[in-house]
Amino acid sequence: MNVYDSHLHVGVLSDTEIVYPKGVKEFVCQYEVKGGLIMPTACVGGEDDLGLYEVLYSEGLKCGFQIALYLNLAVLKRLKEGHYNVKYPFSAFKIHPEAVFFSDNDLEDVCAVIGEMKKPLLIHTGGIDSSHALRFESIVSRYKQQIFVLCHARPSSEAFYLLNKYDNVWIDTAFLSIEKIKANVSETNEDRILFGSDFPINRWFSELENDEEWYHKQIKNIADIIPFRVSEKILCKNYLKLFRNI
Repeated sequence: MNVYDSHLHVGVLSDTEIVYPKGVKEFVCQYEVKGGLIMPTACVGGEDDLGLYEVLYSEGLKCGFQIALYLNLAVLKRLKEGHYNVKYPFSAFKIHPEAVFFSDNDLEDVCAVIGEMKKPLLIHTGGIDSSHALRFESIVSRYKQQIFVLCHARPSSEAFYLLNKYDNVWIDTAFLSIEKIKANVSETNEDRILFGSDFPINRWFSELENDEEWYHKQIKNIADIIPFRVSEKILCKNYLKLFRNI
């Protein structure tokens, strides 16, 4: 089965390390991953992230990846004012409410701006109130034509609640345990779950196995434990359905 990874990172990991698309491509190809969506890490320097990232985006396209534009407030302001030259064919937009605080008004601006572009909005969900999945129910419920991908699906109870309630909500599996996937997947939501790894960010978590063991396990668990009809959707078909024509 071909695999597509909807949550891959390039960019600054530390003061001394930059991850380039070529390195990501070489790693994921070991696991029959045929493509995916790459986005910058949240470690963005300065007010505008399209300096170094223009190089990374360009290289990412050459490597066959689709690209998500990382939105900080400076980029959002330029897009909102119509002064931003979006140079590359982005397939999605990404916000990280833990790295960059977005007020409720900012979120409205995000939806208004990208709604015209008809691209999915990826939202990092995590462990603090500003990034809990339920925080975004208001915009999800009002912007019905906008596709929202809740990256990490955290807290899982909130993310699956939204996934089951709203047809425009998707999730990815980055750091979502196989037990939680198995317990919550259903015929009504299985078409909106994407395989995502957050690679190579997992190296920041000492409790995880090394990159190779962890990545292989993520794919193998979905393929072996989830019925094939569903695992094929999560690992491949759902990604192609969402991003093939973007």
